[in-house]
Amino acid sequence: MRAWFAVVLLLGCSKKEDKPAPTPQLEVKAIADATAGTGDCATRAARIERELRELAAAKPGFSPLVQDINAPSASGAQPIKERGWVIAVGRDGSIFIQGHRFEKTAHTSVVEDVRSFTEQAFRSALEKFIMAGGSSQDLLVPLYIWADRDAPARVIAELVMYADPEGPWPPRPKGKPSADDPPPPPEDEPPPPEPEDRKAAIEAAKQAGILGGKQTKRAPRAPMRLLVSAEGAAVQPAAPASPKLPASEPESTQELVKQLRASIGDCPAIITTLATASLEGLPAKEAEKLVKDVPAGLVQCGCNVADADALEQGMRAWFGASTPPLAWIAMPKLDVKDKRTIGQVLKPATK
Repeated sequence: MRAWFAVVLLLGCSKKEDKPAPTPQLEVKAIADATAGTGDCATRAARIERELRELAAAKPGFSPLVQDINAPSASGAQPIKERGWVIAVGRDGSIFIQGHRFEKTAHTSVVEDVRSFTEQAFRSALEKFIMAGGSSQDLLVPLYIWADRDAPARVIAELVMYADPEGPWPPRPKGKPSADDPPPPPEDEPPPPEPEDRKAAIEAAKQAGILGGKQTKRAPRAPMRLLVSAEGAAVQPAAPASPKLPASEPESTQELVKQLRASIGDCPAIITTLATASLEGLPAKEAEKLVKDVPAGLVQCGCNVADADALEQGMRAWFGASTPPLAWIAMPKLDVKDKRTIGQVLKPATK
């Protein structure tokens, strides 16, 4: 999902003639014990691991790096205990994930762009989950919606309707076909038959539980959750110095990647970790790899990076250090014709 991140890091940080070989990663504590003479570096790495682990435990996932999203408040909110994917909705109805703004194009609507993302994300997660010995029945990864309290409820309703990777695809918009659209087949021409290898692959996937058949029952893979500011939550303390970033995606993530690339220098262990973390498939596993292997890689390089302070600040920003404390509630029932904001839906005006 963030393959572009891997490409930027690998091209920007590695020498053209040498590709960094994967470096065996060790636990930070084990490395610190083995490098007792490098106390300052080991201490810094241990602090980074502790900070990232605390952030990973408190945050819903890798949140879009957008500013000025003020989540609505709600009673009965539950603390974050499971990492998932986070989709943000601004007060103007714009929709983001980390590193991407969902857009309408000549051939796709905004919700089709969202649907393509969620299908790919859950397909990759399911694949990794089954390869690790899990059952498709047991895969449950939350999809968190982080909406501004003034975001239109109708936009969130449509987003929720089509973000479900097992729900129906959004209907194609009506209108005259574009000049770039392929011509429709003649009415009397039957659809082309499915290739035999594709039919066999689909059947094998159904038997493995990757695709659902008529007789297949499984737990929903994307419980929809709305991120809120819990009533009575403590005020967030001031965040430490962090990179200066643009206000919106994807510019903010692109700038953060640029700053991280500059701060790493030529440390192959960290380059490899950041470039391959997204291959973990599951949000929690991706976070765990970064939490363990970035500090471990820093010690392996003897903290010989271009700017260790900027690296630490950048990793904190990547894990959402600047986002406010958030909790979640089950997604309320929403109507695509509702003209209220999501804040008004949660707190109807009193008579």
